[in-house]
Amino acid sequence: MAKEKTKTIAEWMNWLGRLLRRKRVTAQEVSLLEELERVIEEHPDEPLLEKWLGFVYIMMGKEKDAERVLSRLVRVFPYDVEIQNALAYLFLKRGDTEGAVTHILDALYMEEGHPLLKRNLDLLRSLSDLEAWLATHTWTDFVFFVPPKSPWWEMGWGEIFGHPLFRWGMIGGLVVLMGGVVFFLYPTLINVAQKYQQMRYRQIGSVVDQYSIQDIEKLVEERQKYTIKLTEEEIGKKFEMIKDLLYEGKRNQALLLINELLNSNASEQVKEHVRIFESFVPLPDPRKIDYNPSCQDVLRTPFLYKDVYVSWVGTVANLFFNQRKETSFDLLINFVDEATVEGMATIKMEGFQSDLRNGRKVRVFGRIAGIQVDNKIVLLDPQIQYLDR
Repeated sequence: MAKEKTKTIAEWMNWLGRLLRRKRVTAQEVSLLEELERVIEEHPDEPLLEKWLGFVYIMMGKEKDAERVLSRLVRVFPYDVEIQNALAYLFLKRGDTEGAVTHILDALYMEEGHPLLKRNLDLLRSLSDLEAWLATHTWTDFVFFVPPKSPWWEMGWGEIFGHPLFRWGMIGGLVVLMGGVVFFLYPTLINVAQKYQQMRYRQIGSVVDQYSIQDIEKLVEERQKYTIKLTEEEIGKKFEMIKDLLYEGKRNQALLLINELLNSNASEQVKEHVRIFESFVPLPDPRKIDYNPSCQDVLRTPFLYKDVYVSWVGTVANLFFNQRKETSFDLLINFVDEATVEGMATIKMEGFQSDLRNGRKVRVFGRIAGIQVDNKIVLLDPQIQYLDR
């Protein structure tokens, strides 16, 4: 008997995505989960596999396995709101409402306007009969996530035709034909054209499937070991330096010291005074940045750069238009070679940014919010300058 072909990391990711979209696991697929656990042990640098495995365990009702997986990940990636929310549900399942609220608040600190997080927080605060709620609701009423995308050619026909997007697409197509095909379909047509172009480039070997970040294992290791222990004299000096920097209008340098003290061993009284300084931080000016950190610095110690504004040059990749509501893309920063970059930032912008295309050189001015589980830096309030016109 021929030996069964071993799945690649990308194939495992596509398989998990299909399970999560289907929301069920067959008896034949259960044995593959054990094999996946072994793959994850052999590839500790693939946290996304472990994340989606945790969500599959939630879907299967294996709360202990899910909590084991996600609790380990959240210590390394506390900025992932999907993991924080899922852990809140697992805490709720075992009756720890207070722990569930803590995870929701941690997630809201990262995305304070997230409607699903706010809905879940309101639910937890108003919940009077936990057992009754659990008896009448399923995990889908609390947990949310965007599963990894699978190429359409790897989907089964039943999965394609059974997907809600397919059914709504048929209805939406009729509406679009009646009221302005070009206006409504133009962003989607660009998405399709770019995907087709990438597929053609991939077939002839002229495009890279996946980019890696230079020295990311070393940076993650340094991040996990990084601690800030200051003497009373050092705390006092930094406290006074914040005043001087704010007076001089040096916004980023002041924020670095503020974040350093807030994450240090300084007393709560000192930290309370430091938080007051935050209200005096001047508004950012893209024409005048007093300190522009590198993406490698941010990857090493992301908590020090919270709310710091950066101006980074890079290449647009993974561009996606959500109709005319939102534009999202990754910024590939400073190529080391054709498949390695110094860092990646993920960016979302309101509306349809019609000038953006994959491969364009741009400068992005934005505010650092943190990093995702895949080590992409999250930039908020972005402004774009095109460099290849």
